[in-house]
Amino acid sequence: MILSSATSIIRVVTSTAAAIHVNASWTDITTTTFTPGSTNTSIAGAATNTIVASPGASTQRQIKTLTLSNRDGSLSCLITVQHYDGSTSIDV
Repeated sequence: MILSSATSIIRVVTSTAAAIHVNASWTDITTTTFTPGSTNTSIAGAATNTIVASPGASTQRQIKTLTLSNRDGSLSCLITVQHYDGSTSIDV
């Protein structure tokens, strides 16, 4: 996935308060540089959460790896990953 604007994000929707751990690895690309990065997110509620933020100006963010796991010992959880471009959301 590529985030190509300042309003594009990757988010996750969780259905319960289960403990969800997320790791996202990405590379920011400009005309002259490649800058790797990663984000760790812990989620503990039924909500919509941003797990990969939008890139900076004149930058594209290429998602390399996205790992999500339910670490809760007793709660199941429906997880939906979405690409949101600032106005439209699609499940991926």
